[in-house]
Amino acid sequence: MSEAGPARGMEAQQRVNAFFKACGGPSLLLCAHAAVLERLRPEPLALIRRNFLPPVYAARADLDADVLYGPLADPQGNDYFAIDKEVRRILLTALDAYGGRNGNAGFLTSQVARFLRYYARWARDRDQVRLVSDPRFEGYLDELDWVALGFDEPDKAAAIVDGLLDGLDADGPASSVRIDVGTPAALLSLPMKSRSSRLAGLQALEYARRGEIAQARRLIEPFASLPASLRGDGGRTFSSLLGGYESGADADRADRRDARASTVSEHAPPPSMAAGRAEPSTIPDDAEDSDLHVAVRSGDADRLLICLETRTFDLDAPGADGKSPLRIAAELGLLQQIGDLIEAGADIDLADATGVPPLIAAIDENQEPAFALLLEHGADPNARRSNGTTALMAAVSGIRTGMTGVLLDREVELSPTNERGHGVLEIAAAVGDLPLFTTLTERGCRIEPRSLPGFSLMQCAAYGGHPDIIGAVVAAGADPNGDEHADWPTVAIAAFRNRAHGVDALIDLGADPDRATSDGWTPLMIAASLNLADVVSGLLRHGADPNVAKSPDGYTALLVACYPERADGLRALLTSRWLDRRQVGRDRRSALLIAVQSGDPAVVRALLEDDAIERNARTDHLPPIWKAIELDKPEILALLYADPLVSTRLRRDGDTVMDWAVKTHNVPAIRALLARRPRLDDVDQAGDTLIMKAVARFDPKVADDCERILRLLLEAGAPVEAPLEHPERVPIWEAIRRDNQAFVRLLIEYGADVHVPGPSRQTLLHVAPADLVDLLVERGLSPKAPDADGLTPLMSAARVGASDRVQALLRHTDPNTVTTAGWSALHFAARHGDADLIDLLTKAGAAVDLSSEVPPRTPLQAAAEVGAREACVRLVENRADIDRHTALSATPLLLAIGNGQFTTAVELIRRGASLAIVDPRTGASALDVFERRAGFEAEAGIGDAQTTALLATLLSSERAPSTLPVPPPPAALAGRETEVLPAGDGATEGEVPQRGPASGVPSEPGPTAADPQALANGVLVAGLDAAPESAGLPAPWTAVSGAEHSRFLAQIRPVDGKHQVPDEHTQVASTTLPFYRDVRLIRVRDRLWEHRHLAIFYLSHGPSLYRLNGTSPPIHEVNAKAGLSITEANALAYLRFFCFFVRGEEGPFYILESTADPCLNPALSPRAVEVVRNTIRPASLEGRNGRGHFLADAVIAYSNALFIGNFGIQPTGMIDMIDDEPIAADLNARVVDVPVS
Repeated sequence: MSEAGPARGMEAQQRVNAFFKACGGPSLLLCAHAAVLERLRPEPLALIRRNFLPPVYAARADLDADVLYGPLADPQGNDYFAIDKEVRRILLTALDAYGGRNGNAGFLTSQVARFLRYYARWARDRDQVRLVSDPRFEGYLDELDWVALGFDEPDKAAAIVDGLLDGLDADGPASSVRIDVGTPAALLSLPMKSRSSRLAGLQALEYARRGEIAQARRLIEPFASLPASLRGDGGRTFSSLLGGYESGADADRADRRDARASTVSEHAPPPSMAAGRAEPSTIPDDAEDSDLHVAVRSGDADRLLICLETRTFDLDAPGADGKSPLRIAAELGLLQQIGDLIEAGADIDLADATGVPPLIAAIDENQEPAFALLLEHGADPNARRSNGTTALMAAVSGIRTGMTGVLLDREVELSPTNERGHGVLEIAAAVGDLPLFTTLTERGCRIEPRSLPGFSLMQCAAYGGHPDIIGAVVAAGADPNGDEHADWPTVAIAAFRNRAHGVDALIDLGADPDRATSDGWTPLMIAASLNLADVVSGLLRHGADPNVAKSPDGYTALLVACYPERADGLRALLTSRWLDRRQVGRDRRSALLIAVQSGDPAVVRALLEDDAIERNARTDHLPPIWKAIELDKPEILALLYADPLVSTRLRRDGDTVMDWAVKTHNVPAIRALLARRPRLDDVDQAGDTLIMKAVARFDPKVADDCERILRLLLEAGAPVEAPLEHPERVPIWEAIRRDNQAFVRLLIEYGADVHVPGPSRQTLLHVAPADLVDLLVERGLSPKAPDADGLTPLMSAARVGASDRVQALLRHTDPNTVTTAGWSALHFAARHGDADLIDLLTKAGAAVDLSSEVPPRTPLQAAAEVGAREACVRLVENRADIDRHTALSATPLLLAIGNGQFTTAVELIRRGASLAIVDPRTGASALDVFERRAGFEAEAGIGDAQTTALLATLLSSERAPSTLPVPPPPAALAGRETEVLPAGDGATEGEVPQRGPASGVPSEPGPTAADPQALANGVLVAGLDAAPESAGLPAPWTAVSGAEHSRFLAQIRPVDGKHQVPDEHTQVASTTLPFYRDVRLIRVRDRLWEHRHLAIFYLSHGPSLYRLNGTSPPIHEVNAKAGLSITEANALAYLRFFCFFVRGEEGPFYILESTADPCLNPALSPRAVEVVRNTIRPASLEGRNGRGHFLADAVIAYSNALFIGNFGIQPTGMIDMIDDEPIAADLNARVVDVPVS
């Protein structure tokens, strides 16, 4: 029984090696020939043996048993067997190589295939289907036809497949070819692997027939060379075929043609078997089993007598397998039938159509009584096969001792030779039978060391391995090395045959222990590869060189011995003091690496027992321990871990073995590694310690293992703090970010410092889950500590709506603590729009009308400004002043209307907000603010028309504004002191430090943020506005309309294959550029694109368009074709243009010159804006260098950082970044956000 499942790669090779070791070379040779078959049966296997194996093996039926019942074939019931496809591929490769050595390179496979085609036709013609009595046999012959045709005439097979595919008519799939599952696509996959597209076509049709349409399409798509019917360029298209199946077309119409093997036989009959054959086939053309043959085969003596009494049969006629009746009876040992046939007149010495006389058939099958009976009836003891093999040769080669003695007693001829020149003496030497060899020499056989087509007598003696026979042959004058031109020298033969005494005798008589085969294999390599420890020891004892490398792959005996099941031979080899233990083959693999890849722990253990073996070699391959990790060899890894000479600190991609074990949650590996007491303070290139990796690689699917690993490392003393060179890589912070409370508690248990600050001076309380708040406070963390933006943990939790964290923090802090700008936790909750959070804070005593200072806002004003309607409702319900305003801030209603939050404004009016209060800064009434905002939204095509109409109705109901007293901003809360926190880094008194827009602290609406007129005039880039002059894109833009507009959009749609540009609402504009004469810059925008800030640009030169996609080639192409003129007047404009359109992964290299630049990202915090204000300056020309290039100096905004850049501007338009110096980094957002793709 073979192993379950398909063998692959080295596993398949190992199975072939195991078969060779268990069954021997002749069985492997037969198996290689039989690998042509998809499935095996005894009948064709026996025919292959008789027709293709060397005559010495052709009659050995035991080889069939090795093939069918050995370790390679899987029984499938009813005398069917299968060999794994990968094993077949290896065997067929070996068969071609074998044919090449015998002058038939690449021809044997085709010969076997042609023979099988002939056999299939013969079996059908002679009704073997009926004789076999197996309903599957006809289908088996069908399979055999397909496979054999694929190997023998692949072009013809491809033509038949094309015919089947192209023959699909126009009636739909109901008339398409019927293909049984796996036939013929699966059958042809090995012989026609180079014609994969046709096979894909066949398999796809089968998938389609079964309704698996998606699978069929997937299989077809990669192939462009399909027949017309599948390709879609002629005949029926594949899509229509699939469509027919999808629509439920009848797949079983009677007129469907059947792609069975009968079609193959009809269109491709087998050529003559005479072509290329050295001898006739043993399948006769006309013979068939008569009743006489059937009677003999069945062992029915009575039926045989009836046949003989009729006297109507030719007693010597060949049967279906070419055997005569007497030959059949002899090999079956049917003594009664033998006697009856001889008495009836059968020719006792006739060599039948297979070339075998009855006497030799009895010898071959070890039928000694039949052998004696035939001799008794006068059979010729000198009978010969058609290949010249005598009865005595057959008896000697089969080690039939009794029969051999009988024949010698009859004084048979000793001088005949077979067609290979071998006589009985060579055969006796090859079987190592000293008494027989001696008897033959005594009876006159001469020991002649002559050259023969096969093995010489010296080689035969080495094959037998008997020292006395070897000595006798050498004494007669034979060279102990064998024939000088032989592929196999004598010592190699004896080593291969595991004849240790023969090896000793040959070397003692002068044979070269290092003489290699024609393939470069030394005797020591052969013995090591077969795990023959005694032979290896003997060769070393006689001085064989263990370091000889004559094979094409440069392998020595040591490297060969490192493959599976060779540990004994390897240990014997490692006893040599002369062995080079650091050697590698031409593939640069060391001994230990080969052993690890081969996967035999016993071989690895044998190598590690030798301290001199190289363990950590890094050649072109991974070190052995990393290869074991890659191949997932746990048993081998355990051996390597336990060896103190194997380095676990060798890095792969920056990781040590311990790093790998931590990342893969391998608890056994970590225990084994910790037993070696390794260093635990290693830091990788990213600055991560082992503890950091253990925390970062947490996997909830193996949570217990992850926690066990962390505890093991902590118990072993791994540091819990960040390394000095990477203070930001703090394990406890990583555990907090991942909300891994168990890890946080474990780290604290083992001494992690809870006071270590995080990004922007945050404490763990700023981000810790609610369940950890009490523990962290107990450990000394202050719940009032502000971060760099002045926010306490409570404010941070409120800002993101974390109600559970807010509730936990309220147990330890005052809800009315404010930032230096006066913002409390309730402000952030209102801005976030969380009504439940507002309830939570107000119940804890948060003041609902507490006003901030910069900008002045109550929580209700903050909520109204961003349209947090539910928050506004809840604040009003908690008695917040709905009309609260100051000299610097408008009422909640006005703020909501001015920011386009019309739904919130309607709700405030319903809740009683006054329409009479005007904006204290501008004097505008609610209706004035609404009309301005509504006009902008109408022009921009945004907003909800129904809500807008409702608000207009409500506002129109009261037009007369009144000026009411403006209350001053309160300095303190009534009845309560307000705690003001110190400003964070960079914050000044009266400024709100923020980290980004989520902090919810807005600036007042200004012309760059809310002015509809500014937006309409194209000042602002955000949305659908024009690109700014500071980007090198000068105003004014000229709108493109009418027919020109339609033609242009038709030329570019869809942009980048995804952006639709319908005529109705896509805007196109163009402008000129000062450094080009005949080039226009074209801008495309559409308010319905997913990214509303996106603007797409082209350069137009003549009829050509060049998409500006963020890379430089389009610009350089235009520069070369259109002509570029860079002067002192326009050099900076070109620099701005180039840096705007040539981008990195994080956006443009933007030349930033003013905080009024409308491209400045409105998401930047006030603190970030202040940083920008203090660092930017106008770009400037700094003269020219010696090559005439303009030199420029500018501030560059890239991603969330600012740089000072020094540029060189070449006349060709190339820009050189001569130097850059970072001046600000880690701002809260990208400095500019102007996408072009």
